[in-house]
Amino acid sequence: MGKRAFIYAAGDFSYEDISLYYRIKLNDDDMIICADGGYNLATEVGVTPDVVIGDMDSVSGTIPESVKTYRYPCKKDKTDLHICVDFALQNGCDEIILLGALGSRLSHTLGAIMILEYIHNNGATGVIFTYNTKIMLVSDTAIIKKDNYDCLSIIPLTCVAEGVTSTGLKYPLNDHDLIRQDNLGISNEFENDVATISVKKGLLVVILENLLGF
Repeated sequence: MGKRAFIYAAGDFSYEDISLYYRIKLNDDDMIICADGGYNLATEVGVTPDVVIGDMDSVSGTIPESVKTYRYPCKKDKTDLHICVDFALQNGCDEIILLGALGSRLSHTLGAIMILEYIHNNGATGVIFTYNTKIMLVSDTAIIKKDNYDCLSIIPLTCVAEGVTSTGLKYPLNDHDLIRQDNLGISNEFENDVATISVKKGLLVVILENLLGF
């Protein structure tokens, strides 16, 4: 069984996000990491992190001495979130869940999505998780539960994703090549409680959205 890391990021979060994160069942061996101001989110959820990493320019309050901190300068080559991902990978985590990683700044949102590819390329699985949105990558076959989401979008991360097949959706695909600049995979709908998505070559971004939450 793999080791999980939950990384609390310093993006925007809502009351619904806090309520959802509060209900996450943590295992004893899960690693809890806060990216700088992500410590504020962890505090709201009532979670004590194993470590807080960053330049500490957006942390509210005082971090207890019992919590490890790694302070980095503001001028650095990686974001606090990226450094936290490296820390999780170096500590043997093969499943990395990013919480509070989306927000009003498009640059940070895109960066968080791109870091999923970095996680993938380092042999781990990554997912971004909020009340309204769940984002993951698919490089072979994935079985995806509808849960409380209304909409599912399939977007190639590579220029072309070859041989994409999807089932359980209103508009299924059958061995179709998706091109990144097209919008064919945007805003599909679940027909069943479970959808299956597979790709023969390339990398897909799969985005699930709860439209009623926006």
